[in-house]
Order: sequence, then C-alpha cells, then structure tokens
Amino acid sequence: HTDAKTPGCIRIEFLMTENQEECVFSEIIENWKEHYPKYIQKKMFDMVKLYQAPVKSVMSIKSLFFGILYDISFAFHKHYLSDTEFAAIYDGIHYIENDALQALSIAQIADMCHVSESYFRKTFKRYSGYSPTEYRLNRKIERAKELLLTNEMTVSEVAEELNFKNIYYFSRIFTKKTGIAPKKYVQANLRIGQ
Repeated sequence: HTDAKTPGCIRIEFLMTENQEECVFSEIIENWKEHYPKYIQKKMFDMVKLYQAPVKSVMSIKSLFFGILYDISFAFHKHYLSDTEFAAIYDGIHYIENDALQALSIAQIADMCHVSESYFRKTFKRYSGYSPTEYRLNRKIERAKELLLTNEMTVSEVAEELNFKNIYYFSRIFTKKTGIAPKKYVQANLRIGQ
C-alpha cells in the first residue's frame, strides 16, 4: 500500500517465517500509482493467488516476490534517471549493469542509445565514476566470483563463460582486481565455509 507518511511511495510489508515454511503478506493490494508498470501489479496479484491456493508453492511465491522487488527497483531507477542528464544513455547503463556476458562493444552500446561513443563514455563516467570499460570489467569480476563459488565451474570455464580472451588474461585481471588468483580465491573461500 502507499505510505501515508511519504506520498508517492509504496510500502511493501511481508513476513517469512524463520523455518521458511510459509510466506505471509497482505492479501489486499491497493492504491497502485498510475506510473507503476501494469506488469508489476499483475505479478503482485499472481503472487496473492499463489498464496491463497489450497496447496502453496513457497518457492514459486518467493520467486515471484523477488522478481517483483527487482522490477520495482528497476522501474524506480529508470524513473529517477529519466529526470537526469543520464536519461539519454539509460539503455546503455541498464545493459552494462545487467548483462553478465558484456558482449557488446562500447561503440555498439552507444549506438543502442543513439549517441556518439565519446558522449556515452563521458556521460557514463559522470554516472558511475568509472569508464564504461572499467565498470563492466568490475561487473564481470564480481560475476566471476559468484560462478567460482556457486556453480562448481573451473577457472577456465568461468573465463570462457564471461567472454575473456583466454584463461591467462582472466587470471591476470582477476588477480589485479581482487589481490588473489582465482584458484586461491576458491580455496580461501572453501576454508572459510568449512
């Protein structure tokens, strides 16, 4: 529901039990503002229907819920950027922040935004504090950390998955950014988890 103390904001209240057996949230959804995308509202009602079903699928409810949080965050971010100098490069910002493979060149991303490459580079640096190349490299290293720890992929497979030229280049960049080689990073985190 909308937050009376903060006009224009939506407050989401929910409760998940400690044993994660049940997910409880308001069964009534009201006061959706017109500028929020209809698909978010539809997902919210879908989640309520799942919750009200005789047999509840907690994983499906959670999946929809986290998807809704992402969608609301994304819609807010887009709305915020539309009122700033960064509106012209919004599609490029979204691509760099969300595409794990980062396959498009900076020139292609600028073209997607219908701006020159130099304009995109300068504006993106003002947005993030990093050049687009540095920023996307940081994102790829963060993704590499996740893959190394959660998917049981080899260093070589992670390098290939993230479109690095070869394993040596990947290892050099990973070590430079994190201060530790990929294999040692996995070993260190395995010790911590034990």
